[in-house]
Amino acid sequence: MFRDKAHLLKRIKMALGIYSVKLPVTDDELFQDVIIDTTLPVFSTFIPYEYQLLVDLNEIRITDRYAVDDSSLISNCYQIPNIFPKQRCLGINNIRPYIEYNGMMMTSSYETIDSYQVLATGQTLANLASAMIPPQTFKFIPPNKFEIYNQVLYNNKVYLDLTFTHSPELFTIPETARESFYELALLDAKAYLWNHLKYYSSIQTAYGQMDLKVDNWENAESERKDLLERWSDNYHLDSVPAIFYI
Repeated sequence: MFRDKAHLLKRIKMALGIYSVKLPVTDDELFQDVIIDTTLPVFSTFIPYEYQLLVDLNEIRITDRYAVDDSSLISNCYQIPNIFPKQRCLGINNIRPYIEYNGMMMTSSYETIDSYQVLATGQTLANLASAMIPPQTFKFIPPNKFEIYNQVLYNNKVYLDLTFTHSPELFTIPETARESFYELALLDAKAYLWNHLKYYSSIQTAYGQMDLKVDNWENAESERKDLLERWSDNYHLDSVPAIFYI
């Protein structure tokens, strides 16, 4: 697997047999056009970067555009903080209430008959409420907003389970998924270089004339399509629906 972006680019060039060849594009252009603009966005839709963020809904609430002032109407629309400026938010997997125990972590704090009676009563009321009150759901609104429907929270703090594209530095890609990333990046590089070099039969190097054999890359687009179809049949099994009960 690759260690960092420089190592990834080295592996790709060595696999293509162009590591010591001076290309019409620089390494920076190759990395930007292939890895950042092509491979990274597509790969992130299959294995996104997941991040849990604790927020206060009052602090990120978007005031209703029809409100006369900030207090006349309560909006159910919120804006996700821009915590990763170089990464795009892809969605929200879940929204969970933040619960504070206030130090009551030992069972001895509530091991009484009254406590169990209160618990039983509370559970009964919760069961009744769940049957009568519409479920709480949310909707992600690209690129960085979301709405909560039928909101009933005991406090305004919630955990947002967010998904993002991976960092351009590639360090957010899990090590267990880096070989898959490399596989897609290699096909993207083949397709990119085929379009740039298909009119060249050879290229001059410091060691003389070199046959590029770019015809070996002609089927890269078809191979890439097959790879993504195979991923689509498998990776969606671990994905989370777009709307959840809270």
